[in-house]
Order: sequence, then structure tokens, then C-alpha cells
Amino acid sequence: MNSAIGYNNLGITYLKVGNFQRAIRMFKKAIDLALAISAQCECETQKDEENTRIAQQSVEFDRAKEACDHYLGEDEGNDAHGTLAKIELSSDNFKSPYSVFVYQQPFTLQPPSQENNDDALNLNKDVYLASSVILYNMGLTYQLEHMAGSTYGDEPRTKCMKLYHSALEVTASFNPVNGSDLAMITNIQICCLNNMGAMLHEDGRYGNATECMENVHEVITSSPTLHDSHEFVDIEFFYMNRMVLGEPQSALAA
Repeated sequence: MNSAIGYNNLGITYLKVGNFQRAIRMFKKAIDLALAISAQCECETQKDEENTRIAQQSVEFDRAKEACDHYLGEDEGNDAHGTLAKIELSSDNFKSPYSVFVYQQPFTLQPPSQENNDDALNLNKDVYLASSVILYNMGLTYQLEHMAGSTYGDEPRTKCMKLYHSALEVTASFNPVNGSDLAMITNIQICCLNNMGAMLHEDGRYGNATECMENVHEVITSSPTLHDSHEFVDIEFFYMNRMVLGEPQSALAA
């Protein structure tokens, strides 16, 4: 699990400085490891083997963390599951005017507790949670790559939408057991839906964009404790976006 977390956070390190392709490679490694761990959790019978593997992974995580701390700072990422990582890209980096509507912050992850690592059920829960974060981060990377004009064609747009959909599917299959889990899942859902709405509106698919933004509103209103959270997203940002992206017309019409 620690290796997947380390690659996720290392991917954010590259994303922060605009190295989209290397960030994507790190996120791909992270999700591959997370999926492998999930499969192992379903059939694992010997905890000693798991503990040995975790000990080996911790070395790799520490190395990745050293690189992340260079950019993220050692004081960031103190939440039990993760926190937002501020990236250094500004509006000047993006050619698409829709960048102002995209929630551009990725989520870092923290290692699960040793207790969770020793329990296959809890570990699998953490893997689901981490997988949704990694998928969102990878989708965001493709979307930022598109907005920056680093690549041409529909490939980044198509991939980012598929990854956001996959992240939402993972969150839908996840049953939060505490407030922290619920907050993270809710934030991932809001960020994915908002960014999908921005992409759809940019493509002129205003009805689909409106549906996404209404779903954002539904998630927010069904999670009253979200307003009390100081750890994650700014709710007002999404309310403002809903007023623009929820309209069946060009958001940037003169």
C-alpha cells in the first residue's frame, strides 16, 4: 500500500511543476499497485507475508516522500487519509479559458495505520479510498495537460473523462465507516463531477454539463458536515461554477 501512496504523491510532485507525462506515469504505477493489493486482500491468508511486503514497500515510500517533501513541504498532508496539494501552475500556463472552472488541486495520500495494514478488510477499504484519489489525480493531470495545450487531439480529454468516471464508480462502491472516509469520498465526487462539467461545457454539451453540476449540488446538500470541513475543498467555488456551467449556453459568451 505504501508504494501506491508513494507513487501517487510523487506524481503530484511532477504535476506541481507541469511535468504532466511523468506525473501520469507515476499515477499509473500507483493505480496498478493499488489494484494488485486489492486482489491480494481478497485471497490473502498469511499475515506474515503481508507484513514483510509492507516493510519492503516502506523503504520505497520513504524515498518517494523525500522527493515530495522537496515541493510539498513536510508540514503538508497530516490528515489521516490525505489532503490537498497546492500546485504552482497559474492561469498563464493554460490556453483554455475554462481553466478557471476546473478544480486544479490534487490530493496527497498518507500511509494507513499499522492496525489497518494488519487487517485485510481495513486494508482493502484503504485501497478503495486510495484508488479513487489516484484515479481523480490522473484524470486531473490529463485535463490540465489539455488546457495547457501540451498535447493535441482528443486523447487527453477522453482519458480524463474516463478516469473521472472510474473514480466515481469506485466511490459508489465504497461504504465509509467514519467521518474522515466520508469527507474524502465526498470531496472526490464533487471534484470529479465539477471538472467533468467544465469539460462537457467546453465541448458544447451543455445539457450534460448541467447534469454534472446538479449532481455536484446534490452531493453537497446531502453531506451537511462538509460545510464544517476545513481540510478539503472550497464549497463556494463549486456553487459559483454551478451558476455558470449549469446554464445551457456558452459560459464565456461575450
